[in-house]
This record gives sequence, C-alpha cells and structure tokens, in this order.
Amino acid sequence: MTKVLYPKYGELMQNSAHTSHLTADLRVGLLTNAYTYSAAHTKLSDVAGGARVGLASSALTSVTTTDGLLNAADYAFSSLSGSTVQRVVIYELDTGDVEDSLLIYYMDEDSSGSPMSTTPSGGTFTVSIGSGLFKVGG
Repeated sequence: MTKVLYPKYGELMQNSAHTSHLTADLRVGLLTNAYTYSAAHTKLSDVAGGARVGLASSALTSVTTTDGLLNAADYAFSSLSGSTVQRVVIYELDTGDVEDSLLIYYMDEDSSGSPMSTTPSGGTFTVSIGSGLFKVGG
C-alpha cells in the first residue's frame, strides 16, 4: 500500500520550478486497479483512460499549507457510478489540457491504512483529504 509524492513533481518543488500550491489548479482523479504506480510517470497521460473512474471537474478548494503540509477541502463527485475506485491521484491542471496535467500525489489506501476499494453507486462520492496530503517542503 502506498501514499507517495510523484518524484518528478518533487524535483520541480525542490528546484523552485513550480508556482504556489495555494493558487495552482489542483484536482483529484479516481482510478481502478488497472493503473499501476510508477515513479517514472509525470503526466495524467501516463494513466490509461480505461483506468479512470472520474476526474474532478473543478479545482480543490481551501488549499492551505501548515507546517509544510498541503491540505484542502474534501472533494465531492456528484452522480458518480462505474468501476471500483482503488487508487486516487492528485494532479495539477497546468496548461488547460487535462492529459498534460502534472501528477503530484498517489495513494491506494484509505485513512486507516487499509486498501482502498469502493464502488460508486450513482450518488455523491466524496474524497476525504483528511489531515493533509503531503509535505511541500524539506
């Protein structure tokens, strides 16, 4: 089970080649187990369309950093149905082309550390950001 910052995105942050997370267009993507995490993945185009259950239609809100920990409000997908959600990615819509979006963070476990596995049934499906996503600094 994994919760990890994509290494290439981490390099952008370390090299100060990135805009502020507080103003960036950060979004969440829901994936099936057809996607396998790879440290070499950098863009949403590295995630096959068939592995996608849903992509956020708007940016995460209430983005903050406290003690270097990035946090945001929970995100609700309305009327979501389809394949079982077993992975979540956070990505940054940078150019307006969703396929060109930068992969930021990957997780395949829930807040209790158990494997993620939920099948959306057509209602509201909420991704709980919890107590923060990842450290944005050293």
